[in-house]
Amino acid sequence: MFDEEREAKLPCLPLETPPEASLGLSPSALLESVNKKLTDLADQRHHILCQMYAYKRLRNSVVPINRLPQELLADVFLLVTEDGSYQERVLDLSRVSTQWRTVVLTTPRLWTHIPLRQRRLAELFLVRSGNTHLHYRVDGSTLSSTYPVLQDLQGMLPLSRTKTLEVEAANEQELLLVFDLLAEPAPFLETLSLQLPDICEWVKGVGDLVIRTTLFDDAAPKLRILDLDVVHVYWTSSIFANLTRLDLRNQKCDMLPDVDTFLDVLERTPQLESLLYHCWEYELDGLPRYVGPTPNCPRVITLPELKRLIFGFLPSAWTSSVLGSLQVTARTRVKIVSIPEVGQVDFPLDMLPADLSRIPALSNIRSMEIEQISYRTLKFSLSPVGARHPRIKVPQLGSLELRRADSMALALRDAFQKLDIRHLESLTIREHPDRTIVAPHIWPTHLQMTKHLQQLQLIDIHSPDILTALRNSCDDNAICPRLRALALQQGFGGDAMVPELEAYINHLSKEGRPLATVTLTDVGFSTDAILRLKSMDVKVDVWRSVKGVPGTFTEVSID
Repeated sequence: MFDEEREAKLPCLPLETPPEASLGLSPSALLESVNKKLTDLADQRHHILCQMYAYKRLRNSVVPINRLPQELLADVFLLVTEDGSYQERVLDLSRVSTQWRTVVLTTPRLWTHIPLRQRRLAELFLVRSGNTHLHYRVDGSTLSSTYPVLQDLQGMLPLSRTKTLEVEAANEQELLLVFDLLAEPAPFLETLSLQLPDICEWVKGVGDLVIRTTLFDDAAPKLRILDLDVVHVYWTSSIFANLTRLDLRNQKCDMLPDVDTFLDVLERTPQLESLLYHCWEYELDGLPRYVGPTPNCPRVITLPELKRLIFGFLPSAWTSSVLGSLQVTARTRVKIVSIPEVGQVDFPLDMLPADLSRIPALSNIRSMEIEQISYRTLKFSLSPVGARHPRIKVPQLGSLELRRADSMALALRDAFQKLDIRHLESLTIREHPDRTIVAPHIWPTHLQMTKHLQQLQLIDIHSPDILTALRNSCDDNAICPRLRALALQQGFGGDAMVPELEAYINHLSKEGRPLATVTLTDVGFSTDAILRLKSMDVKVDVWRSVKGVPGTFTEVSID
């Protein structure tokens, strides 16, 4: 039925009255004439549309991207879809033109990222992927509602073709569902990641359920990346061989292997590039003491490709034994996060082996930053490169983070005793806005060990007392005898700091080791105070942070 109200809104109106209306035809003759005319017009429209399609196809054929060979066009499409984040992109590409659709349908690799969350779409992708290797990424999906029967999921996830399997389970039941699939061999699997973001249920006992002797019937010869969160596999499993990345997160401390067993695992992974072993902190009142056996004879496991090493919340004696058995390169970044062991009053750095020479990130220390992250957390960032200016960032290769440290003074003492700081050139001390790290009079004892220190940077220091302590030290040995640069940033109480800073500059000058530069950043000094400092025998640089651009500073000229 002709809708006059709708048609009246079309831009082609007003319509001209057809000539048949004025021929005086009877209603039946007029109807016959109009129907014939409409049929003729429909035929003309079909002919015009066919011509339009032909011209559009011709236009598409001369568009630059369509002049590419089909193989190259397929490579472009693969680049667009390679991360597998948006499988719908493949469908969008197939709807652009006939040529693109042909390319998409004849390139099975475009269909290898299987969208398990949408079953019908997953079936389509699985068919069109042919016999190519498959990739699966499941992010918080409820698989059990889509695949109520395990066999259904097995049909959609053939391990014999799977190359990548990354699962971030919505809950522990979903994780166990996927876990039950991993009993068959996976001859082409290269990446396996199993994670449970919300691990509260795991703490209640689910963790005891996701423990297996091995995976894939010990038949995953190409596995290179293994990332297990909450899940635990026996250390004797062959899936640990020949890995390039091993990430074990939120593991239970009672599943900790003895040192020799863990070193055996590392010995089977000579090409390892990344190693992370992290127990879950919040189930612990304190780290359990390691009472297992240590190597009967010294062992040295060489990992020439290792670029990242992270140990978190592992017993000190265990960590020390493992670190003492490793040989890594100067490119290896090392991070250790720890809490006190059960019954421990102070916080000794017993996780560090006596000999750190084979771990350059912890032994070749030229720069160190001591940062009080929170009320009970102290962090040491270490670098083999000495900073030449407070604005120049140096690469941090070593990191020690001590949490639940009730006595910052004892933790600081042990750090200065255990770390090799004989060649330290640059030291940054960053306090927490609400609390000092230690009493100022403690610092001279520690800084006396830094005979090669050239640059001292103080950030968010609450008072000038640290400078007072350094100036008033009566020890026969000079503190920081090679110090040439002092940098102050934020946290200082306006001009109240200036007299002590002047006294410290004068003190060093009288001792015959004057400062070369003093750098002030966002310290809140008045112009008169800065001019007074500039009049002294020292170069004074003034910087301020750029508003809205964190970590960016601009130099201020004050004359």
